[in-house]
Amino acid sequence: MKTICVITAGHVSTCPRMLKAADSFRRAGYQVRVVSTNFEPWAAEADRQLSAARELNWTVVDYSRASANGVPMLSGVRFRIARRLAKLAGPQRLPLAVLGRATGRVFPELVHAACAQPADFFYGGGNALVATEAAARQMHVPFAVDLEDLHSGECCTDSSEGRQANALAEAAERRVFRHAAFVTTASDGIADAYEESYGRRPLVTNNTFP
Repeated sequence: MKTICVITAGHVSTCPRMLKAADSFRRAGYQVRVVSTNFEPWAAEADRQLSAARELNWTVVDYSRASANGVPMLSGVRFRIARRLAKLAGPQRLPLAVLGRATGRVFPELVHAACAQPADFFYGGGNALVATEAAARQMHVPFAVDLEDLHSGECCTDSSEGRQANALAEAAERRVFRHAAFVTTASDGIADAYEESYGRRPLVTNNTFP
């Protein structure tokens, strides 16, 4: 039986599209493994309730201040260094490993967790776009991503930080549009915007249905 690894850089309980994907893959007959993170105490409790209600093969990357000794500080320092490198070199010129560290606090840990067990396919979303590609490359298998929003337009451009965040998101989007087996998104409007920017229309999977 084929195995699909679903990756999110957030809590599973705060990423309903990734949870819906995991449930859908499992109902379609695939083995499913989920990789997520833990950093918010209130969401950790929601994750525990969700875990009790579902039988998930689930790996959690912990970087909460309460339980992950040293990881929050290390990941923060690494994140700031990668952002500084992005300013110097430009987001579009960053190698995959640096782009991943500049767009996700726990990029190396997510990739390590995703590759800890065999997988035939990776599917990721949110701030895990680059981690999803990196894991797939390491395991020599295809991948796909979900763009639940227009990530390159999420931040206010009135500040240098906002402009940089959007530029980094655009660099990640361009990579996955070139290399992903397929791309999904949440609405026709978002799909239109991505098609205009990158010449490739994502598949629309709505959040809810009639």
